[in-house]
Amino acid sequence: QASEPEWTYRGERVPFAANTPTVADLRAGVDVSGGSIPIERSRAAVFLDSGGADTISRPGASTLMGDLLLERLRRSKHPYPYVHLSYPDAGHTFGMMYLPGPIAASGGGTEEANVKAGADSTPRLFAFLERNPEREA
Repeated sequence: QASEPEWTYRGERVPFAANTPTVADLRAGVDVSGGSIPIERSRAAVFLDSGGADTISRPGASTLMGDLLLERLRRSKHPYPYVHLSYPDAGHTFGMMYLPGPIAASGGGTEEANVKAGADSTPRLFAFLERNPEREA
């Protein structure tokens, strides 16, 4: 668990929300906005995927966070398409396309569930990107 932000923007550390809220906290609406990306201000289509057995975060948290992000997009009447694919038995790294088995099983989930989630989500991601090309700022 990092205690300092790992990401920077123009040489400055980007604020981040610590990975300490529990799934119950997230369901209860705990404020993690201090490090939350203002996704509702994006000017792009949004594609999210998550694994319910993600152990980098905690089981169930990644999927719940994805659902909460989509709720923010709905509430803000986000004008661009958005989707969240959730795979209950997959872990953290299934979205890293075509990785060998030992890597695909890191971060939780089973190798089989991660491979299946990757095989399902990868063509769906490419189709989403094809339907929603980059827009000029």
